[in-house]
Amino acid sequence: MPRESKRSRLLREYAVLLDRRLQVRKARLALGVKDVCDDELDDFLLARVQAVVRARYLSPRAYLKRVPRFSWLMTECSDREFLRSFRMERDSFAKLVNLINESPAFAITLGKLRMAAAAFQLMVFLKFIGTHGSDACVENLSAIFNVASGACFDYIERVTSVLLSSMTTLSAGQLQTRERKLRSESAQGTTFLIA
Repeated sequence: MPRESKRSRLLREYAVLLDRRLQVRKARLALGVKDVCDDELDDFLLARVQAVVRARYLSPRAYLKRVPRFSWLMTECSDREFLRSFRMERDSFAKLVNLINESPAFAITLGKLRMAAAAFQLMVFLKFIGTHGSDACVENLSAIFNVASGACFDYIERVTSVLLSSMTTLSAGQLQTRERKLRSESAQGTTFLIA
């Protein structure tokens, strides 16, 4: 036999109580006695029963508000712990943030209500690529950073695309500077290396 829920038990108790109150009210009406306090009590009980009937659960569900840990990781985390968590020192992290911050992928548009800063998204990405085995799954990352798993996946995808696009532009720029350097050296007759 299934267990009776707290809600149904409370409704049953209210039904018994209201039945008694109804009998008392009938007796008062038959005798012609008016009692304002009893009428207010009856109205309160009826309102409470209606509230319990309308509610799905008797007590409100506990909702744990998730506050992202990004600010703590940026400000209060020690350098050693930062290096261990993200496999990168803070100054290198700052340089990488400056590199990807100008990307249009991190620009806030009118359609997006709120987007995490590029530094926070980069933290999720670095934790993802620096974690071994099944700990690198998006669900574990969402538990670590206290954000939704879908948001973690979006962060990883966005940072990956920005880093790949910036890598190709940097690689092309570095190749051009290397070609210029080799041309100038070959014009001077110092080297004949072919890149």
